[in-house]
Amino acid sequence: MTRVTVFYVNLFTNGCAPRASAHASLGDAAREVAAGGLGQHFGTLRVEADAHGVVRCVPVDAAGRPGPPRARMLERIAEFRHRTAALDAIDPCERPFDCDAAAEARCRALDALLGERPAGDDDVHAKFCALIGFIPEDVGLVSLDVLADDLRDLAERLRRGEAEAAD
Repeated sequence: MTRVTVFYVNLFTNGCAPRASAHASLGDAAREVAAGGLGQHFGTLRVEADAHGVVRCVPVDAAGRPGPPRARMLERIAEFRHRTAALDAIDPCERPFDCDAAAEARCRALDALLGERPAGDDDVHAKFCALIGFIPEDVGLVSLDVLADDLRDLAERLRRGEAEAAD
């Protein structure tokens, strides 16, 4: 049997840069939030990992969530979720060609979501939440690299005062 380790990651904003801190228990994570943490707390993730990496990552709260994301980001997220559901509904043993077509459509939707440049922290948060379920199957962790790049880009644009408005 594979051993799974569970830990909790608090997500904070300190200025415009997100920071994370990991804890062995939800109680420890809650105590850090109550003590003020590293800035504005905007969520806690429950992360399960085994010897091969992250198996599951889900939000356990939603404190201080940003506002609604832009319509274009919502469209990309909806398309990715729709394509994921369509792929999950197909038994690859019974319908391998349909499974391949659905997987290809999901890849295009994933590429569109990963390529969508967030305009603000609300877009980053929505994109992050949409990709949480994908992270365990992302062998190269490309999605995390893209999210990190999005955050660095957003922080730089905010420093320069060039944050985009809505659509």
